[in-house]
Amino acid sequence: MGVVTCLTAQNTTGVSGVLPVEPSFIKQLDNVTSDVEVDTFKISMLGTSEIVRVVKQYLVEKRPKFVVLDPVMVSKRGGIDC
Repeated sequence: MGVVTCLTAQNTTGVSGVLPVEPSFIKQLDNVTSDVEVDTFKISMLGTSEIVRVVKQYLVEKRPKFVVLDPVMVSKRGGIDC
């Protein structure tokens, strides 16, 4: 299961654009986990401080057993920062 937090415009040579999802739409977290128990939660690209706060609130409330933090700061292929 996954929750999209940012859309990217990219190809094999780089990233040309990033569009963060509206933080209120990160309610996807509740939808995709409402009928399945989540043991592990992997965090990747979050994009904005508001999205970070929404994810933090979810983690504080739900307390998954494991959290893997794999932040995306800049594309390996070059491009724009979030």
